[in-house]
Amino acid sequence: MELILAQDLAKLRTDKPQSFYTNDELDLLHQLENGLIETKSHAQVMEDLRKKLGITEK
Repeated sequence: MELILAQDLAKLRTDKPQSFYTNDELDLLHQLENGLIETKSHAQVMEDLRKKLGITEK
């Protein structure tokens, strides 16, 4: 049993760790962090949604 555990430990040390994010998500994250794509604030998104739905605040 100790041999199996030692092999598993060696495999963990040599295997490339898997990323939590996909390559597409990593690319988008890079673009967002470096200001390469336009973003909107939450307030602006909500304002646009209210206009689109025809909702007016009273």
